[in-house]
Amino acid sequence: MKDSLSSRIYGKGTIRRITKKVNLLGLIIDPNAFIGFRFVTSFLLFILMFLVFDYGFVIAPIVTVFYYFCIETVLLDISISRRAKVMENDAIEYFPVFLISLRCSRSVKKAISVTNKIVRNKLSYEFDKVLNDVVIGKSLQEALTIAIERMPSEIIVNIMVSLIEADRLGNNIDKTVSIQLDYLKEVNKKK
Repeated sequence: MKDSLSSRIYGKGTIRRITKKVNLLGLIIDPNAFIGFRFVTSFLLFILMFLVFDYGFVIAPIVTVFYYFCIETVLLDISISRRAKVMENDAIEYFPVFLISLRCSRSVKKAISVTNKIVRNKLSYEFDKVLNDVVIGKSLQEALTIAIERMPSEIIVNIMVSLIEADRLGNNIDKTVSIQLDYLKEVNKKK
């Protein structure tokens, strides 16, 4: 990443911000690809506006700057908020089943596995990735930490942090998850 063209042009903060947003979307693309796409399309839009309109020398810079800053919002930020809403709606279905499984099995990993067999939605696919990470050799805590980086919803992140603590310390997380789930339902009703 140090040798890439985008790291020479853009600051580290911009690259980290784009990387975080791409991770929150759950995409497996290089953030430099998005940065390059944004730059190339902005350049092409500038040339097109400059050549097509009579006052292109005035219109082209304004439209290009507007496009350059808005494309990140339109393509990434709006998609992240949509994904967060979907995950929160799926969490209302997923976590009650998880709590029942956890009461029966007393193991977070086993409860996730059983819940993923019963509930099939986008959130269960994220937890499938957690279980796959565990299978390839990571601990459950490491896998959940990686999943937190992919999760756009703060409420679900709080639940995952509780799961990490429960796995590490053996705490009872029924109340914590139930409180977060009730809060999620209340927020959903208000929306």
